[in-house]
Amino acid sequence: MKKGFTLAEVLITLAIIGVVAALTIPSVIVKTQQQEFKTGAKKAFSVLSQAMQLTEVKDGYTPFTDNPAAQADFINALMNNMNIVKTDDSGNAPVFYTADGMRYEIVYMDSWEIRFVADVNGDKGPTKLGTEYAEANFDDADDLMDPDWNNVTLSDIFVIGFWGDGYSTSRPYAVPK
Repeated sequence: MKKGFTLAEVLITLAIIGVVAALTIPSVIVKTQQQEFKTGAKKAFSVLSQAMQLTEVKDGYTPFTDNPAAQADFINALMNNMNIVKTDDSGNAPVFYTADGMRYEIVYMDSWEIRFVADVNGDKGPTKLGTEYAEANFDDADDLMDPDWNNVTLSDIFVIGFWGDGYSTSRPYAVPK
């Protein structure tokens, strides 16, 4: 009568568990990371939208002008209305970091449009910047939950644009699966 498992049985069981774990853990990590990027994009979209509305209502500044002085006033007021912890003016465009670790950069501004690049986890990476946007596009943050987005591997960087007529849109930098 046998009272326990043999060493061979235990080793085979552990090997099977190891193989199953090796096959499933990477996909769980990727899905978790993708969900974090989606949540970060929704938050970045919301933070920018609210800060722009507050800047226009409270401070009276709008980004939709060709006047460089008025654009600078808007940028300063916008940054005052966000929880900015660090700025970097060494490049071509204003870069600012919020207390929640996100990085924003104003990459385009004219009398009709303002465009931001939002890195939802700051400079931590993976930060995969391609030369083009993904095929995916959304008109508001809720579209991020569309099942069609399951065909796109998201990066942690999103472009968020606002237009003078009240329309806003975002596109992820992404790599198709």
